[in-house]
Amino acid sequence: MVLYAIPKKMSEIIISKGVLIWQPFLRIIYNSNGKKNDVLIDSLIPSICNEPLSAVLLARKTNIIKLIDKKPVDMGIELEPATNAENLLELVKEAYRKAEMLEEESRKAFREKREVEIDWQRYRALFIPTRRLIGRKEPIFRYFMGKREAHPYTVALFIKGLIKEGFNMTSNSEADILETKKIYYPLVITPNSEIYEIAWKLSESVTYKWALENFDSVKNFYNGLLLREEA
Repeated sequence: MVLYAIPKKMSEIIISKGVLIWQPFLRIIYNSNGKKNDVLIDSLIPSICNEPLSAVLLARKTNIIKLIDKKPVDMGIELEPATNAENLLELVKEAYRKAEMLEEESRKAFREKREVEIDWQRYRALFIPTRRLIGRKEPIFRYFMGKREAHPYTVALFIKGLIKEGFNMTSNSEADILETKKIYYPLVITPNSEIYEIAWKLSESVTYKWALENFDSVKNFYNGLLLREEA
């Protein structure tokens, strides 16, 4: 069964400024550590950029998105998944393992004891912070945006906490997948390479911006779609 995420009201204004793309997500319902979980994960970009962390940052809690079984807008490019649910959850665990390695490598160099400031209440239904969090003094997420103020040890703790909270998993977790569905998730990409997740919010996507700025393969992929539409 294929489901579509419903664009928010007023999203037609953003659609008029760019190209509508139906990004292939997978809805994965699974048991892990004695708890049932329900997440949506981009099933294309993690394969394009070959970065485990992308599966974490390009995931959303299902309950924040409205889904229907009919295409809500009769336009746009439909893309196909490049991987499956099992591989995506393995990438999540690999991201946790990398965070563990980063934590261990940087532990000795971490001289100042401080708490990791994560405002879970502001984005507990998501897996990423908002722009307000990114704008804070010395925010952890600036590390992912190419600004290296955050100490690696703090970044490692952040990633581990993100995966534990969002996926209920660690590097050794066993995930019993109960159900998988293909979800078409609407994105709008503009000629100046801004991406909007119009089923969630009407401001520029932080995580897709991160993917575009950090991986040439992702940038080239979306630029190719834009050129194809202009031809």
